[in-house]
Amino acid sequence: MPRARPRTRGIHELGYLPLDELRVLLGGSEAVVYASIAEGFGLPVLEAMASGAAVVTTRLSALPEVGGDAVRYVEANAASIAGALQELLANDQLRADYARAGAERAAGFTWEACAATHLNAYRAAFAR
Repeated sequence: MPRARPRTRGIHELGYLPLDELRVLLGGSEAVVYASIAEGFGLPVLEAMASGAAVVTTRLSALPEVGGDAVRYVEANAASIAGALQELLANDQLRADYARAGAERAAGFTWEACAATHLNAYRAAFAR
């Protein structure tokens, strides 16, 4: 398990992390930014929400299907991302609201729900 580092207002770009360290990092973050411009599903957003982090992401690709109303959406540019981060870092209650909503939404993404969705899609395709 990684040791806690002193809090800074800096941004840290990290490479690969083992899964056991990822949840600690995401859940211990004041906010997680995932400003993707092309995403197949949005697993990083889901992982951050499930870890209890407030999430900032874009409305591009499949990310709104994952984030729903539980994340802060931005445009994929530095000014929009910076504005959202400033807003979240200045407002503890807003950040906590996003973190809580994200964790609640992430709880609905189960393997059972995934299987049911696929089964329904297969049944609909077969019925055609």
